[in-house]
Amino acid sequence: MQFSKIKGQNKVINSLIRVVKDQRISHAQLFLGQAGSGTFAVALAYAQFINCTDKQYFNVDSEDAIQADSCGKCHSCLKYEQLAHPDLHFCFPNTTSDKLGVKDKNEAYLFLNLFRDFVLQNDGYIDLESWYETLDVGNKQGVINVRDVARIISSLSLKAYEAAYKVTIVWCFDKLHYEAAPKLLKILEEPSPNTLFFLITDNSEAILPTILSRTQLVKIPALSNETIVDYLVSERGLTPEEARKQAVIADGSLIKARSVELEAGSKFETFFVNWTRATFAFAKDISAIIEMGEDFAKWGREQHRLFFVMAMNAFRKSLYVNVGVNTTDDFFEIRDEKFKSNFPRYITPQVIDEIYKLLEQADFHIQRNANAKILFCDLSIKIGKILTTKS
Repeated sequence: MQFSKIKGQNKVINSLIRVVKDQRISHAQLFLGQAGSGTFAVALAYAQFINCTDKQYFNVDSEDAIQADSCGKCHSCLKYEQLAHPDLHFCFPNTTSDKLGVKDKNEAYLFLNLFRDFVLQNDGYIDLESWYETLDVGNKQGVINVRDVARIISSLSLKAYEAAYKVTIVWCFDKLHYEAAPKLLKILEEPSPNTLFFLITDNSEAILPTILSRTQLVKIPALSNETIVDYLVSERGLTPEEARKQAVIADGSLIKARSVELEAGSKFETFFVNWTRATFAFAKDISAIIEMGEDFAKWGREQHRLFFVMAMNAFRKSLYVNVGVNTTDDFFEIRDEKFKSNFPRYITPQVIDEIYKLLEQADFHIQRNANAKILFCDLSIKIGKILTTKS
């Protein structure tokens, strides 16, 4: 993968280019950022650039323009483009899969071809939930286990086959099993010559401090709305107006921007209006909340999370209207005029923080396979209490 295919991360890319140019490449680097910002894509393109035999440097002065890139044509680049270079290794969360015939002793190596296809199909922008869906493992959670680390150690015991550096990319490093951590720590402390570890995570707090202390941090920021709008207009054919709405829903993630259906805006708008009305009436009649909870439970996890994002933005916009803040944020264009005129007066600075915390907690629990119907009903009652007692 070349740097030119990565969206909105030119400043980070240029800092990595300077590291290579100055020959200051750290043997262990931790790429930290949400999946949709391109953490895996940046690490992969960085590895390809390091081993490219005909690096292309450009005469540019601005940080907004990429200063160099891999050639994409040399022997190394061609193999990297297919994720088939003998000195490029991957490790990632995995678990047993009856469908794929892995009933025990699972390890990443057994799913390697599937993982390569998964990365290529998504242009390097990959997330854990989609990977689990590809594995078809239901509610099981994957880990990077002891067998995975043993295979890494075995592969690194050999010299580089044809590249200047052997590169191991460990995706979702926070999923490293606690029993495997000491073994990996040892090779990070005593790396083989010309060996690089690119560790990728969106949760550095789940990583042992002893491992963090032995890595160089590379922060990958969330994408700007402008970057996502440009992408949706130029590559997905959306109008600027549609792209702006979808960019806010995407919340800095290209993966979310790709997955949001245009019809979802109308569906979520109607659901939000009916839901907030039901929360006001929960004390007298909870049946509407229970019925909506059943509908909510039929959605996929990503739709649940998108709804929470949209709800946060709707509450925020309502607060702006209530306190008289001028805003051009037209993300949530409620077409119900009665709702638009009445609802904002209930969203005050005193309640918005509590509502945000509840929505963030709901998003946290839905990611961890909470029962969607129970979660939704509990959230609705709590928000109903806030709206009816503190507004």
